[in-house]
Formats: sequence, structure tokens, C-alpha cells
Amino acid sequence: MSDVFVFAEDEEHPQPQGGAATPRDGDDTSGAEILDRWKVMIVDDDESVHQVTRLALKRVELDGRPLEFISAHSGEEAKNLIQEHDDVALVLLDIVMETDNAGFEVANFIRHDLGNHMTRIILRTGQPGDVPERDVILNYEIDGYKTKSELTSQALFSVILTSLRSYRDLCRVEDNNRRLDSVVEATSEIFEQHTVDSFVDCLLLHLRNFIPMAPSSEGAFYFAADYVEGRLGFLAGSESMAFKSGDEIFQHLPSDVRALVLEAQNKNKPLYRDGHLILVGRSKAERSLTLYFSDVKPLNDSLWHMLEILCRNFETAFENLLLGIENENHRRNLETRVQERTVQLGEARDRLIHAERMASIGQLAAGVAHEINNPLGFIKSNILMLSDSFEKLLCLSEHYQALEVKGTDEQLVQLKTQLKSADLAYLSDELPSAIFETGEGIDRIRRIVSDLRDFASNEEGKFQETDLNLLLETQLRLLPKTLTGDVDIRCEFEVLPLLLLMDVQLKQAITNIMTNAFEAMSGKGTFRLATARQDNSVIITIADTGCGIAENNKSRIFDPFFTTKDVGQGTGLGLSLSYSVIKFHNGDVSVTSDPGVGTTFCIKIPIMVADSLDSSHL
Repeated sequence: MSDVFVFAEDEEHPQPQGGAATPRDGDDTSGAEILDRWKVMIVDDDESVHQVTRLALKRVELDGRPLEFISAHSGEEAKNLIQEHDDVALVLLDIVMETDNAGFEVANFIRHDLGNHMTRIILRTGQPGDVPERDVILNYEIDGYKTKSELTSQALFSVILTSLRSYRDLCRVEDNNRRLDSVVEATSEIFEQHTVDSFVDCLLLHLRNFIPMAPSSEGAFYFAADYVEGRLGFLAGSESMAFKSGDEIFQHLPSDVRALVLEAQNKNKPLYRDGHLILVGRSKAERSLTLYFSDVKPLNDSLWHMLEILCRNFETAFENLLLGIENENHRRNLETRVQERTVQLGEARDRLIHAERMASIGQLAAGVAHEINNPLGFIKSNILMLSDSFEKLLCLSEHYQALEVKGTDEQLVQLKTQLKSADLAYLSDELPSAIFETGEGIDRIRRIVSDLRDFASNEEGKFQETDLNLLLETQLRLLPKTLTGDVDIRCEFEVLPLLLLMDVQLKQAITNIMTNAFEAMSGKGTFRLATARQDNSVIITIADTGCGIAENNKSRIFDPFFTTKDVGQGTGLGLSLSYSVIKFHNGDVSVTSDPGVGTTFCIKIPIMVADSLDSSHL
């Protein structure tokens, strides 16, 4: 802005005393305008000096700003006033007032006590011979030393103009230094942010302190938005902007602001026009951070240059932030995939261990079945022979006692003693029961051996085309009424193709699972049996509303010999056999159960065709 220094013809009417400036004709004396005046303090114990100075300078302006006069009539009064007005541009200071050195003391007070090196100080004296000018300027950090006699109107104008320009330029340098510090601080802080929200909040805070804003007026606002592919998404802004993060705001802006936003995006640079300021920072991903401020004062070249530097800095910081967020997302995705893969490997390891354990148990079961089965055969045969012989012996005894036996008295007594010792009555009551229980025990051992043999050799048999729906329906119908009770049975079968299955083994596997389901319901509840086709597999669902499976038992239900039934009620091999059969069909089985709600078995068997099997399996 160019300097404008105006001096008009003097008007001959007295000036008011005190600190208020004399208004020009038609001037508005509102507080807002007074704030823009250059403050000049006149310090002199001669009131006529105050009046003459005001009269000579009342029409002076610099950069469109008039003068405001503050009067002090002593050194002490000057010290008090200079503390109240820290923005005084110039002090016209008399030396000799209440003391011979009062002016020097005020100068020292301003420079040293207050640390004020901005205000210009011009010493005026009526006794120039007392202290040489050179010594005064060197010792008291003043900007001029004039005698009152040499300060003609023209000289006074020159002194005022020079001093005000000096003060203005110092203020600009100080303001630029402050704003430069602000740029450095803002750059440092925005590079430390790790989220878009904190980045935007930090940037807006520094920009609002950096940008010279006009006095607050109704309708003034600011915002930060994310410009992507023509969409302006709201990030943050003044309270007057009632938007949520991510809301599209472009169509809600005034037409002149929309035009400026588009122009700034097309030119990819900051724009200022009629109080509107648009800043843009574009990333390589064509994502542009857009900031808008209304009611901004005109920017000088120095301020605009620093603002462009700040824009480049926050553009780089924004790009780094987006790259950091992208890298963090990639890192988290990679960690998630590693964790998922680790879980999969763990599950695969567990399945392998389980398969190895099952194979070992199968080999053990085969050996146990073979070793037990042979002695069971002759034990069973001996028990049958013993039972038959005992029946004959009892019959003989009964006939013998019914006969009139001839013999000596001694022999009869001995016979009766032996019969009494044998307690045939007790034997006739208890021995058949013992033989029966022994037979039941042997039959139980046979069932266990049979299950072990089936478990160890479920590969026996041939694959054949099977109607799965018919197989399930048949096995369900064969379950005894004592087991199914009053259960509500629901069947939902989809139309399925003929499947290649080992139907004998699969029948046993399905029956085991269905039997467990009905036993869990104790004759009451709902049983659901369903089939469905899913891609290249068949899904068999067996669900009940029984007691459910305890959480700590879910992982063990397919283990051999694991059972929750009372001793003698189950072998613990049923579900293990079912699991083995399903796995042999390259299938899988999953279980969901809630105690007190019910259990659902979901069996998945791939659809196999004849070409997929070796001829030895057919």
C-alpha cells in the first residue's frame, strides 16, 4: 500500500484538550475507526505546545489513517499513559518539565523498563546547549532530537511522516516475524497429526490465528472440506455450518463461493477475492483438502507469500498423512490376514493331529477287537453250556428228592446234609439271574467290539448310487417309538440327484446322530431333518430342541469313548464313528449348541459321480 501524507489548510478554531483526536468534517468517530488511527503522544508541560501541535497536524493522514493525540503534561503522567496505550506510534517528548531530566527519564522508562523498542521517540527541547544532540541520540535510544525553534510546520510534517513510516515498517516486520513463527509452528504441528480430523482441526486453528480477519460480522463463516471427484465432503467448520463429517456441502454454499471453489480447484492454487479466501492442498490420489474463510482483510505481498508457503507445507503434510493412513490400513489388513492364516494353520495342525490320533485309535481298536473277540466266543459258548447243564442238574435234583431213596440212616443223613449245604433253592433263584447278567455283559462287550471294528474299518464296503432323502427317511422311520416319543418331527427335503455313497456306513452314522438328538429331548420337543443342495455339495441338517451340549464338551463330542451318559448306557463311539464315516466321504460336520435350547448338526458331503472314484470302490 503506497504512503499518503495529507496536509490541509489550518482552521482557526481551538482544539479540544485531552487524548481524543479531532474529527474531520463528516468523519465517523465510532470505536472501530479510532482503533485504526495513528496514536501520537505529546509530552510537554506547556499547554500551548499541545494546542499548536494539534492544530498543525490535525489534517495529517498516513495510509488513509488519521492521527489520534494523547496529551501528557509531565513525565510521570507520560509514564502512566504509555502503559495504558501500548500501541503509541510516536512520542513528541519535551526534556525539561517537572525536572531538568524528566524527558530523559521517560525515554529510559519506555525503552528499558517497558522494553518498548517499537514506539518512535522525538525529543524536543527549548535549551539545546545543555546536552549535545550526538550524546542524547547515542545514550537514550531516541529517534530524533530537535529544538522547538527549528520544528517549523514543514519540519514537523517531515518528522511525523518519517517516524510514522518507521513505526509502520517496524510493526510489519514484527508482524511478519510473528506470522513466520506461526508458519513454522503450524508446519511442525500438522506434520505430527495422525488422523484427518486432528489434522484439519490443527490446521484450522493455526490459519484462523494467521489470517487477518475483519471484525466479526453476521454471516461470517469458514470450513474445511475434502474435494474428491467433484464432491465436497464436509470435515470441520464454524458453528454456523450445521453439517456432519462427510456431508456433501457444495450445493449448500452461496453461488459466489461455489464459483471460487471450482476456480481454485481448476487452478490448484489459493485465491483471494473480495474478502473470500480459498486454500487448496491436493494429494497424488486426486484428493484435495479445501479450506474457505470469509471476511478476510486484504493480504499484502509478504503475508500472501507466507500463506503460499504454508499451503505448500500443509499440502505435503496432507499427502504424508494420507500415505500414512493407507500404510496403516495395509499393515492392519496384513496383520489380520496373518492372524487368519495363523488360525487356519493352527486348525489344520489340530485336524492333522486329530487325524493321526484317530488313525492310532483305529489301529488300537482293530487290535483290541481282534484280541477280545476270540475269547468272547468260547466264554459265550461256555456260559450257554453252563446254563443248559445247570438246568438239567436242577431238574435231576428235583426228581431225586421226589424219589423214595433206600439207604442206611447214616447215608440218608449225609445226603440231606449235602443237599442242605448245596442250598439248591438259593441256586435255583440266583444262578439263572447271574448267568443272564453274565450273558448281557458279554453281549455288551460284543457290541463294543463290533463298534470298534466298524470304527477301525469303516472303509469296508462299496460306493453305490443312493437316494439320500430315502435313506434318511428310512432310518428315521426305523427308530423305535420308545425313543421318538411325542417329539414333533419335521422333514424338509430338497430334490437331490442320486449320490455315490457307502450307504451302510452312512446309515449307521446318521442313525447315531439322530438317536442322540432324540435322547436329548426325552420324548418331547421338535426334531428337524432337512437336506439342501449348496453348490457342489449336499447339506444334511439334524436339529433338536433338547438339553444342548455344555460348552466345555463341544470340542470332545467326536473323541472316541467320550460320553456323558451313565455307565453302561453308551460306548462313546457313536459320534466318533459318524465323524469317521463323514470324513471318509470327504465331508465335514459342524455343531452349534446352546444349553437348554438345542443342538444342530450340519453335515456337508460333496456330490460325487462315478468317474471321480476308482473302480475298486464301486
